[in-house]
Amino acid sequence: MGVTNMITAYGPDHRRLRKLISPAFTKRRTDARGRRVEEKAERLLDEMAGPAADEPLDFRAAYAHPELFGVPADHGADTARLVGEVMDTTATP
Repeated sequence: MGVTNMITAYGPDHRRLRKLISPAFTKRRTDARGRRVEEKAERLLDEMAGPAADEPLDFRAAYAHPELFGVPADHGADTARLVGEVMDTTATP
């Protein structure tokens, strides 16, 4: 199954799609999230070094979805599910 989105688009299509989301990634907005992202990264690193160090950590679910997307925590699971469905290349017709 083909997935067509900004990540898989090239040339003019990619530029058009990137222009739609670029306001969310300005320096000011990125800087505003900076300390929160650093604090969460430090906590995750501490957890990985703690008693659960032998257990796998889903870094994408624990860090990337809530921080890179910047969605409120109570929407994180729904956002992760939606992204997974959009990017799923195993779906049958």
